[in-house]
Amino acid sequence: MKRPAGITVLAILIFCGAALCAVVGILSFAGGAFIANNIQNPALERFALSGGAFLGVYALCFAGLYGITGFGLWTLRGWGRVMGIILDVLWMVVFGLGLAQLFPAANRWVLAEYIIYLAISVAVLWYFFRPNVKQAFAKAQ
Repeated sequence: MKRPAGITVLAILIFCGAALCAVVGILSFAGGAFIANNIQNPALERFALSGGAFLGVYALCFAGLYGITGFGLWTLRGWGRVMGIILDVLWMVVFGLGLAQLFPAANRWVLAEYIIYLAISVAVLWYFFRPNVKQAFAKAQ
């Protein structure tokens, strides 16, 4: 079966997210080292190095996760669809918690942004469960 157009778009967007996470990871390592080299305080130097390393590893892990998910979607692997669903649910939880935390005192534009992100995540999750999408992943196995 031919890959649905929505899956192609999602795979490309996820590959772009993987590339962005990889760049952020590399820049985090470099930024932490740069800041540490320009600080005269040893405690702050260690903090900058460890913070840059932590953020770099975190971003590179997500880059790998996104890359694997994008590959699974692009090649219509069943596990790619499952990973896409898991990542989407994860983002729904993040945006939902962010919305709940921001709701009492946030600017209405920030609230609108979170609501839009949450709506996009719901739409993507709905798309993953459409019959033609499920069928495309089932036949590619």
